[in-house]
Amino acid sequence: ESESKKKLLSEKQNSIWQVSRNEIARLGKEKGEKSLLVEKCEPCFEIIKEKSNIDELLTKEVSQKKELETEISKITETLGEYKNKKDIVKRIEFTDGECPICHSKDIELDPNYQTDHINAELKTLENKKLKLDDQIAKLETSISKLEDEKDNIIVAENTLENFSINSKAQLTECENDIQSYTNQKDRLEEFTDSHNMAGLVECIPNIKESLSEIETLQEEISGYRPEMYAQLVDVEKEQTKALEEINQKIGEYGSSLKISEDHIVKHEPILKEMKLAETYIAKLNTIKDEIFSTNSVTFSGLRNFTIQSISDNATQYLEKLRTSVRHIKLNPEGKSIKIQCETITGSRPIKNLSGGEQVCVALAIRLGMADLMIKSPLKVMILDEPTASLDRTHCEEFVDIIQDLTQHMNQNQNFQLIIITHDEEIWNVPEISTLYKFENNREETVITRISHQ
Repeated sequence: ESESKKKLLSEKQNSIWQVSRNEIARLGKEKGEKSLLVEKCEPCFEIIKEKSNIDELLTKEVSQKKELETEISKITETLGEYKNKKDIVKRIEFTDGECPICHSKDIELDPNYQTDHINAELKTLENKKLKLDDQIAKLETSISKLEDEKDNIIVAENTLENFSINSKAQLTECENDIQSYTNQKDRLEEFTDSHNMAGLVECIPNIKESLSEIETLQEEISGYRPEMYAQLVDVEKEQTKALEEINQKIGEYGSSLKISEDHIVKHEPILKEMKLAETYIAKLNTIKDEIFSTNSVTFSGLRNFTIQSISDNATQYLEKLRTSVRHIKLNPEGKSIKIQCETITGSRPIKNLSGGEQVCVALAIRLGMADLMIKSPLKVMILDEPTASLDRTHCEEFVDIIQDLTQHMNQNQNFQLIIITHDEEIWNVPEISTLYKFENNREETVITRISHQ
């Protein structure tokens, strides 16, 4: 019963903390929405207050522009008239003081048809037109600016309408709400972080009943020690399991006891022989430990002899491979072997050699091991992808080295070196005896012999 009440207590406590976290999240959301409203709407009132002035000024400047455009239209018409008069004057221009039509010399020309007068009027009108054009350009710039401001006013009005804000007083209320949300959220976070449920009731009154139930449960299980209960449960399980195993074994032992007694009688002669054999086995174990154990002097000596022999044999083969490595030394380190290479520049581990040199050292060691392991001369060696880490120049040098090594091995025996590789270019030399090309199709592998003879 105490355990079930403890579980119920934990569930109610977790429920209250979840209510607190939900309320904190709600207050944060409300605060964010109100803050966005204030941020968007606050500048709008400053923009809107200039609306009447901007509308009045825009109407006035649009009217002025229309008047100037009308005046320019009249000037343009007058300019056309004067240009027509200028053409007429050119056609009736006096020659030697005579009218070209009536040949009279006693005629006074109308000033409106005198070239100088017309040119002066044209210049005056054109200058006036230029000034009016300049005024219109300035008005257009001002009108464009006013229209932009009017657009901003429309946007501001729409923003206030979208947020249902009609006055600055509403913004002030929103700012007060933001501060209230902040204060409530901070208090809830403080009570939640400090696990102060009593404080939570001040902010969330509807959890008061749940808090009362929690306090009642805490009083009811105040003397309950869950660790002791858990220990008793574990002990009970172990004892029950042990009792079941004992009962099972009693049954098994009872049935097998008779069989065992019969076996003892039947195998008693064998036991005597086994005791005798045990003494011989003990002597054999002594021999094994003294001769074949990895810690024995015999094994250690044989291992050191083998490593030294491989080092010497590998060094002899390495001389045929034309590398900077002069000597190979194999050093035992526990159960592993460390390969040290003596070069022109000093002693270096194999991992510090170039890719080609590493291949040559590995090949020499394998040849040295072969000399030690086989009873008859080495006749065949297979290399798999030996040029994988070599560039083109070192691949070609490697082929030359392999050819020299093969010739050296063939001095005393019939030796074959088989190389498996995907690199076809390095074998395009006449010294290679036979090439076999392997190609896969859908049904089988096709083998083609390519000979250099």
